Amino acid sequence: MQLRRSQPTPEGTQQSELEIMSEVLGTRSGYVRGLGHGAKLMAPSRSARAAMEAELNRRNEENRHLRSQLEELRDEMRESRVAMEAEIMKRTEELRIQQER
Repeated sequence: MQLRRSQPTPEGTQQSELEIMSEVLGTRSGYVRGLGHGAKLMAPSRSARAAMEAELNRRNEENRHLRSQLEELRDEMRESRVAMEAEIMKRTEELRIQQER
């Protein structure tokens, strides 16, 4: 629920807990204490729960993969930066030597 709450909707707003639960669990008409008559949350079926868990697992795995790729790219950028800084230092030294002649 916290993950879902932190994700903005297409309108750029965040959903309330009731909206998220309604979207995930579904609704049916009836009476809910404290909410009155109207939409009543339903528990997901076993197949729906299994599908949600499979989707969650898939997204978690994708997230791990993307984080790994990001870390590899960061490492490559660090290596490139070090190499570029070394090349700049080398050329700067070459220019200094030429100017002294």
